[in-house]
Amino acid sequence: MNFPSKQPRMRALQRVFAAILLAVPTAISNTATAQEAGTSAPAAVAQDPAGPSVRVLLEKWVEVRRQISVARADWRVEKESIEERIDVVRRSIEAVQKRIVETDQSIAAAGEQKAKLAEDGKQLESVAAKVDAALVMFEDRTRALLARLPEPIREKVAPMSQQFAVAATEDGRKKLSLGARLGNVLVVLNLVHKWNREITVTSEIRTLADGSKAEVACLYLGLGQAFYVTAKGDAAGVGIATADGFQWTPRNDAAAAVQDAIAVYQSKKTASFVALPVQIQ
Repeated sequence: MNFPSKQPRMRALQRVFAAILLAVPTAISNTATAQEAGTSAPAAVAQDPAGPSVRVLLEKWVEVRRQISVARADWRVEKESIEERIDVVRRSIEAVQKRIVETDQSIAAAGEQKAKLAEDGKQLESVAAKVDAALVMFEDRTRALLARLPEPIREKVAPMSQQFAVAATEDGRKKLSLGARLGNVLVVLNLVHKWNREITVTSEIRTLADGSKAEVACLYLGLGQAFYVTAKGDAAGVGIATADGFQWTPRNDAAAAVQDAIAVYQSKKTASFVALPVQIQ
């Protein structure tokens, strides 16, 4: 920042003042000589065109002194203004330096946080790899379990189990998050567990022993045993879960018992003991 200087003006005034001071003794000497010669001072002065009168020199001297005082007063005001500007600039510099220090500290803290996040990221990747391996096992075992289930429960869990087929491939695992895959497994297992704890009666289409298809009422005792019977009561069968899927075996002799068991379950008959043929795999 460039500030105007009044030093040249001051030096010029000082030179003028010095010239006046040098001229005053000469004027006084001329006046004294004139008085000794018996002439008046004004006449002597008037006869010396090369030297100004004392009065003129004093007036100039007073004027110069006045201008010096004015210049000093102006300089004091200008100096205060300059000092204020310097103070403002100094405070601005200090504020910028403080912000620089704070920024450096923030950058350092950010670097430490980044390093910590990178380390946490590595740990999360390691944990995610272990969870992924566990999920692969759960999906495979749940998929094997689904093959043993009867058709109604497999249809119920189909929206989730169909995603197992996607998750079973490498590309599929990249499309589904670990949380979504784990959620699918848990939902399927909860529904299967709920089915296994209850008695369920459904209406299905089954292939009978003579090869014909008929609508039947199926009674499921959890996942361990199931029975079906036609509406006429002329055909019946027993179903069990096997490694090759849920298999049905014709048992027409048990048609009446199966009808009674279904009627008791639906509160159409008084509760009583019903002997049903049970197969254990």
